[in-house]
Amino acid sequence: MMRSGRCSTTDIEQIKRDIPRTFPDEEYFQDTDVQESMMRVLMAACVEYPEIGYVQSMNFLVGFLFLHSKTEDACFALFRRLM
Repeated sequence: MMRSGRCSTTDIEQIKRDIPRTFPDEEYFQDTDVQESMMRVLMAACVEYPEIGYVQSMNFLVGFLFLHSKTEDACFALFRRLM
């Protein structure tokens, strides 16, 4: 199923559910700014890979990448390389 340059409502709802579940015991991931950044990266991934959209556990991959890269741009660039 091809998508039209944006995340589906279902993908957005799933991302919103999964963000707080991302390494919940790590203080770093409890920061609202970090969660919002991860949300933007995951939504960008939805748009970049419409044939995949969002699937569960992408949040952990993006979380790990974000922990090491510290910026949305760097995180998304790493994510794209992995994909």
